[in-house]
Amino acid sequence: MTLSKIIAACFLAAAFGLWALAEEPRKDEQKKDQPAQDQQKKDDGKKDDSKAKDEGKKDEPKSEPYKAEITAKRVNVRSGPGTNYHSLFKASKGYVVIVRGVEGEWARLQVPAGCLLWIHRDYVDLDEASSTGRVTGDNVNVRIAPVEDADIVGQVSEGVQVCVTGEEGQWYEIKAPDAASLWVHTSYIKRLETDK
Repeated sequence: MTLSKIIAACFLAAAFGLWALAEEPRKDEQKKDQPAQDQQKKDDGKKDDSKAKDEGKKDEPKSEPYKAEITAKRVNVRSGPGTNYHSLFKASKGYVVIVRGVEGEWARLQVPAGCLLWIHRDYVDLDEASSTGRVTGDNVNVRIAPVEDADIVGQVSEGVQVCVTGEEGQWYEIKAPDAASLWVHTSYIKRLETDK
């Protein structure tokens, strides 16, 4: 299964015509999630999905989630807080997102309902009768595709229940857990007045 098919399947349920699968912009196009001086993508360099830490998301101040809308056409929504992270899709102007927090100039978004992500099966005890699994490791990475070098969009703790929707090789496809997040540049969102 190609990465583009996985990403398309992930967001199909949330799409309803409001989101379009993204293509990486050509070098001569302006990216819709500037600026270029953003932090470099962190590479944990570890293959062990149970222990790798996501250093780019620590010490974030806690705030209440709020609704916001996308303010430009075809805004890149990324797997991490920077232009070095994969653009998973483009959000249309007016689309409503839930912002969970802000890190620098990047807003951390709740993953849309229907988005499917991936977790390594070595860290999930699956109850096949109910299609639910219990995470058996601590800080287990949740990824955008069923490969070890795919971007990490969150980590789940030991004991967390996940809903398994499919499998490929050594990976389970799961509904996005609460710990997963996507990212958009703050210059392309506006807090909704009714949500203050």
